[in-house]
Amino acid sequence: MEIYKEKIRDLIAKAGDDRVPEVHEDKKRGVYVTNLREVCASSAEQVMDIIKQGERNRHVGETDYNTRSSRSHTIFQIVIESRIKNPCSNKSETVCISQLNLIDLAGSERATTDKDRRAEGSYINKSLLALGNVISQLTARQNCDQSNVFVPYRTSTLTRVLQTALSGNARVSVVCAINPTLKCRNESISTLRFAQRAKQIRTAAKMTKVSYQSTDSLYRRHH
Repeated sequence: MEIYKEKIRDLIAKAGDDRVPEVHEDKKRGVYVTNLREVCASSAEQVMDIIKQGERNRHVGETDYNTRSSRSHTIFQIVIESRIKNPCSNKSETVCISQLNLIDLAGSERATTDKDRRAEGSYINKSLLALGNVISQLTARQNCDQSNVFVPYRTSTLTRVLQTALSGNARVSVVCAINPTLKCRNESISTLRFAQRAKQIRTAAKMTKVSYQSTDSLYRRHH
């Protein structure tokens, strides 16, 4: 999915699928997005094909600084299900479920001469600021052991969708793309400071297990 101007769009939806992705929350699943296409993949090659399809449909555009600049944030969710192979199985084993979120954030934007790029940039900067504020509040709450510190997940669509992952039941890794040239010094320092704050988030990921017969198993639903 991509988040473009605070709206969610399914990047691998089939032609004619006019469903609108919506954010929901319940006690069991946490925060999740409905009306997104789910595809079963059994190999790394198939996963890469899906990623490439989504990348082709992503919003990109030329700016004053890049000929091909991402104009949206993208999130690729991979649900990995595993169980012990047993040729004598009656398919009643427990299935371990993990979710991997690959998130590509659009870079922060300076003012630009193009009107459309300027409007897109304002949404990008607003959501990145919201993400930075959420991370700051999370680290403040954890460092002070104060559970009553308010974390503004609902400030942007990006932080709302990532609420479950950021709230602790996940492992977080951050990869920064920076430019070592002097003219990009301020942007590079800002990016590294953001990563430094994100690194301070303490997480406690828990293993999720369901029965093979459960409808919570994606493999069971699609086969």
